[in-house]
Amino acid sequence: MKVKEYVKNFFRLTTKQIAGMAVLSALAVVLALVLHVSIFPQVAFLEYDMADIPIFLGTFMYGTFAGLIMTVVVSVIQGVTVSAGSGFIGIVMHIFATGIYVIVAGVIYEKHRTFKGALVAMGSGILAWIVGMILWNIILTPIYMGVPRAVVIELLGYIVAFNLIKVGANTVATFLFYKRLSKLFDYLFRTGKYPSKKKVKTVPDEVGAESSQPNTGLAEEATFETENAENDTKTEIKASDDTVQEAVDEFTEKEAADDDNDAQ
Repeated sequence: MKVKEYVKNFFRLTTKQIAGMAVLSALAVVLALVLHVSIFPQVAFLEYDMADIPIFLGTFMYGTFAGLIMTVVVSVIQGVTVSAGSGFIGIVMHIFATGIYVIVAGVIYEKHRTFKGALVAMGSGILAWIVGMILWNIILTPIYMGVPRAVVIELLGYIVAFNLIKVGANTVATFLFYKRLSKLFDYLFRTGKYPSKKKVKTVPDEVGAESSQPNTGLAEEATFETENAENDTKTEIKASDDTVQEAVDEFTEKEAADDDNDAQ
């Protein structure tokens, strides 16, 4: 049952959450347009950009599935505009790199939504990104560059350093902006996938113990008031009966007097 509920919640997105995802995706594309620079000349085809920051934010705000959707959308748009030179391979590399981070960090954070859980999720996402990109570059970069695999292996040091700088910087930015931006988006779109738990005020044990013990003084007072109320009610009823009886006697006497007058 828990697995079924998890899968159901994993793919569930509201209209307002989709609106928030659209805003973040647009922001990611804009950031990629504003800044995309090479860090190491030896691997100039690898460019740093901040497009992953909104994707990471969307993952922590709306869940892993939302992060994957944003990853695909942003990667395709960026791949046919800003990074058009990298072609199809560039799109696939971007989806794989960001996607593996989103899956690892997103799933961990969904299970452990605490400060420590966020740190573990981000650290695990960085590690998964680095390991994944080492393997992926060994497989695809020789095809992209048109060189033997041995050449790419010689460049692995630069590739690892580049990816560490990119994912590390974007993760730090996500960590710094997440709390404020998530509150802003929740205010604008009411899109929080994980509603905060309201604190319930607990009653101290001593107070609870006192309230659980019967108060004999109050009980006796309540009984006394009940008895007085019953006595007052009886007195009122008796007074009413006496009044009715007097009225009946007065009416009877008046009728008898009228009959005597008629007889005379």
